[in-house]
Amino acid sequence: MLAAIFNEWFKQPFSFLLLQKIILSIVTIVLICEGSRFIIYYSRDVFGNTKTAVGRLLALIPAGILYCSFVLVLNAVIRFYLEHGEWKITADNDAHVFINGTQVTIGLYGSSIFKGAMIFFALLIEYEIFYYFAKLKQTEKEKDRLEKEKLQAELDTLKQKVNPHFLFNSLNSLSSLISEDPLQAEIFLDEMTKVYRYLLRNNEVELASLDTELKFIKSYSHLLKTRYGDSIDFDIDVSDEYLSYLVPPLTLQLLVENAVKHNKLLKHQPLIIHLRTNDKNHFVVTNNIQRKEISVDSTRVGLKNISSKYRLMNQPDIIVTDNNEVFTVSIPLIRNYKIENSVE
Repeated sequence: MLAAIFNEWFKQPFSFLLLQKIILSIVTIVLICEGSRFIIYYSRDVFGNTKTAVGRLLALIPAGILYCSFVLVLNAVIRFYLEHGEWKITADNDAHVFINGTQVTIGLYGSSIFKGAMIFFALLIEYEIFYYFAKLKQTEKEKDRLEKEKLQAELDTLKQKVNPHFLFNSLNSLSSLISEDPLQAEIFLDEMTKVYRYLLRNNEVELASLDTELKFIKSYSHLLKTRYGDSIDFDIDVSDEYLSYLVPPLTLQLLVENAVKHNKLLKHQPLIIHLRTNDKNHFVVTNNIQRKEISVDSTRVGLKNISSKYRLMNQPDIIVTDNNEVFTVSIPLIRNYKIENSVE
């Protein structure tokens, strides 16, 4: 039965030698394809895709050709052994090329290198095309994911902007000040107006200068100080050279609000929020940790919102650290970016 199938497929009598040659051919094809794929993919991991493309090719092509040539030589040697029962690693008599009409014997190694180069270049083109389209598809998926995150981030920002509890508490504080300290009430109302004016207009912009954000956070901190008194304190240390740098609007407010939301505010143990810049072009917000006894739902929506905005702009991500004593968020300050759609 097996012999009949071979006779039909290969139009020659079945023999054990023929079966061995077929198996050898299959193994050779698998070794060349899989080995070449490994070399190509490994070189991409080592050298990257764009910055060192020339260096990658200079290392990849010789390695690939040598590998394919080695497999072809090995195939020829084993095939010769199967046919003649002896090992032969010298030149094949029938491995020739013609140069200007003259026949030149290139032998086993020259023939293998030539064939190996042709095969590897074909596989390289195939794998690179496959990788390009796979990367393109992945980029489209990433773009769709970021768009969804952007929409969710905008929704989260909208929810936080229209915060009825903050507005209600602010109005309560204002009501008390009107009867107790009319002058302070006037100052409070002015700061409250600045806060809500900024909250309403920030939805129209993608970036704001650090100077603008600091002016807003000073008004926002004034409302918090009026409400909580000595239970909260702010320490702002920002170098003037960074005032023109950019950040997503409401970033500082989200970080301050996050600190107030998750920590106890006590007169004898105030919540201290530090806002500063460092020489790494980062704005750092730090607060001492004194977690509330009643667990607060912590989905880190505010931090995810900020992180999503940075990813959407292809900027470095924020850095969050928590050592159970101090909570720190470091956000990159953006310098070179299109600012047509930003607040100055």
